[in-house]
Amino acid sequence: MKTLSILFTIGVMTWANQTHAQINTSQLKKLNKQAQTVTNTAKNTTTNSLLSTLDSQLKQKFKLDDVKSELSGETLRVKAASAAYSKLPASAQNAQGKRILEGASKMIGSGEGLKSLNIKTLAVDMVKDMTVSKAVQSFSKQLSK
Repeated sequence: MKTLSILFTIGVMTWANQTHAQINTSQLKKLNKQAQTVTNTAKNTTTNSLLSTLDSQLKQKFKLDDVKSELSGETLRVKAASAAYSKLPASAQNAQGKRILEGASKMIGSGEGLKSLNIKTLAVDMVKDMTVSKAVQSFSKQLSK
């Protein structure tokens, strides 16, 4: 009878340890998932802040009506709105678009935060206003890394 009691006690203790280990594993998985969510949220917030700063700098420097940057993989697409742009002659449009492209490129190169986004291609779409989805003209360049 004593042996049976001892075996029963050992069995209960083994079962309790396994149950505790399973709880710890599920808790660890849950904590890892929460940590990943927090990390992703922080990264997205930082990226949005950097892009917003770039937008405001481009808008101010080139006297644009509005600017909206979006990051897609390794490509940064800048949508620059200017009602006056389409009224310029073609050569002036090209010159203005290239100036904006070069200005954005320099801002990315000089901003440590923007460098960390691993941008390989920069594209600037000139539009009449932000409600227009079709670009008047697009400019892009590969950034050296």
